[in-house]
Amino acid sequence: MTSTTAHSTETVATRYAGTRVPRVEDTRLLTGKGTFVDDVQRPGMLHACFVRSPFARATINGIDTAAALALPGVYAVFIAEDINACVKEAWHAVAGKDIPDTPRPPLAEGEVKFVGDPVALVIAESRYVAEDAVDLVEVDYEPLPAIADFRKAQGGSAAGVPVVHDAYPDNVAGGMGGAPPDEEIFATSAYVVQEHIYQQMYVPVPMETRGMVAEWASTTAELTVWASTQTPHELRAFAARLLGIPAQGVRVIMRDTGGAFGQKVVPMREDMCILLAARKVPVFGPFEPLMYSPQVMTQARSMGDYLRYKSAIGNKLSELAILVTAREWTQDYEWYVHHPIALKVGIKPEVTEAIAQGRRPVEPRAPAAIRHSRQPCEPVPAPPSP
Repeated sequence: MTSTTAHSTETVATRYAGTRVPRVEDTRLLTGKGTFVDDVQRPGMLHACFVRSPFARATINGIDTAAALALPGVYAVFIAEDINACVKEAWHAVAGKDIPDTPRPPLAEGEVKFVGDPVALVIAESRYVAEDAVDLVEVDYEPLPAIADFRKAQGGSAAGVPVVHDAYPDNVAGGMGGAPPDEEIFATSAYVVQEHIYQQMYVPVPMETRGMVAEWASTTAELTVWASTQTPHELRAFAARLLGIPAQGVRVIMRDTGGAFGQKVVPMREDMCILLAARKVPVFGPFEPLMYSPQVMTQARSMGDYLRYKSAIGNKLSELAILVTAREWTQDYEWYVHHPIALKVGIKPEVTEAIAQGRRPVEPRAPAAIRHSRQPCEPVPAPPSP
């Protein structure tokens, strides 16, 4: 690159653009010297495992933890009434504190809303004991009707479909609309193209699943977290808000991360459980025992999209030109919206986000993001063409 002035001509060396940049991390990772969450070991570390719902939607009539607590090596079994009330604040910076949001309890309260919904948390001396204890927790479920097609979920009770959250009786989490399309342009344009597009359900699948180690120091009221995350600063701020402690009392350590694809941007409900439980396990020294959470993909974020659009095309100077486009975009946003932000798309966009387990058709030309009850990792076939 050359920079010319009135007095001189200076050539600036190119360091990166157009040159081969050697990778510096490969040798360490390929020789097994990386440090992922599963590599973190701390004295007295305990392990956590979740009891999860086998139903897409069901009422929780009761939870019996006696047999699990009697198993040698089990330190604690937490249910919703043990930890949910300890939440101080649970909002994500990506959306902000004042954006309307769906309830997001750490553990399911009263009703499960999808296959894999966490209902209890077992803390034990090893992962193996924790997993054995999970099988001993008895949950009395009463199955309820559920809906898996997010397009039919819109409308909620008015449409005769299950309601996911009482605060959202139409199952629509939010939306954002543009100016209504100019129908006169469509009526007078040379061509009008209409199409229905279905984007299949998809889910991030990194090699390293979500995971966390949390160490609570009761003497100083400080928290140290080792996490597989994409946003250590957001996790630090979120943990401080969740526990109601100053941000300077939280330290987040992010080592190597085995992929993420957006799955590890915001702390999810299992992360909330681990952070809360770290302060509640029995104390046997100056530090609370550490907890490791082998997160599975069950509550990985998955979404699908359904788009209807039409474009008015005119003939200008012998070249086809798009005059206006109207879009109706309905997006599946699962059972608990992580950060409900409606997207603007197109020339005259109208986009909505809705909720899943039951959802509601948006008003004409009002896109929606939705939630529904289903097993998140189960392949969902594309719907028939309308």
